[in-house]
Amino acid sequence: MTLWTVLRGLTTCVVVAAGSLAAIAQPAAAATYQTVPVYSVNSVLAGTPRAMAVLNASTGETAPLIQYSYTSALPDNDLMVLELEPGNLVRIKPRHTFSNDGNPHNDKCLAVKNNEPGLNQPIVNATCSYDSVNNDVWHIDVFVETGTLQTNYQFKSVAFGTCIVVQNASTGNNALLITHACTGDNSLWRY
Repeated sequence: MTLWTVLRGLTTCVVVAAGSLAAIAQPAAAATYQTVPVYSVNSVLAGTPRAMAVLNASTGETAPLIQYSYTSALPDNDLMVLELEPGNLVRIKPRHTFSNDGNPHNDKCLAVKNNEPGLNQPIVNATCSYDSVNNDVWHIDVFVETGTLQTNYQFKSVAFGTCIVVQNASTGNNALLITHACTGDNSLWRY
């Protein structure tokens, strides 16, 4: 084997490895976007529908996520853009922080604050990372209520296996969204 053959083989390995790294950081080619209000099932069942929103419509890094009464007067704060990817994966992006420039790296996503595992961790507005940490990637589990055929969804953290819930299962405005066990109505959402 000549030195040229060895060097050409190493170059090919480096190029393939670099291409693989770039692919991890990019959104899936098959990603689709859907803009919807995402309602807490607890609030819907209580007769006071509340949607996911960013506190004070902030665009800042680590701004807390809350539930708040949906209103068409603030369509961008309480609407979420769901970036749907194969395998029932989703990034949830507040509409008012969604960038129309076509670069998903300029968007904000719902993420677990400081990438902390465990229960009761705040869900915050954070720059979408598109890295292998998956702190801002959620697995969607689908549940259909028997008798009503109403579809409910759980958003389970790919990184930690905990779900987005409303703190203390509150049905009021400004209740924080946190991570918790994926059980009961408090872990269910509709859109």
